[in-house]
Amino acid sequence: MKTPTADHFERQYQTHLKHLKLKGLQPKTIEAYARAIRRIGNYVFRGHATANSSRGSALTM
Repeated sequence: MKTPTADHFERQYQTHLKHLKLKGLQPKTIEAYARAIRRIGNYVFRGHATANSSRGSALTM
């Protein structure tokens, strides 16, 4: 099940793709922009939580 934040991100991501297509950008440019947004999303939703948990355990030792 997706969280409300993940659902919101997905809606915003799809809207971003639609605007890039409407703007008339080349497919490779759209793919590059989309890849960057997905990488940022993965960092925020997965990597950031992992970084915080490992950092916290290092501080408690």
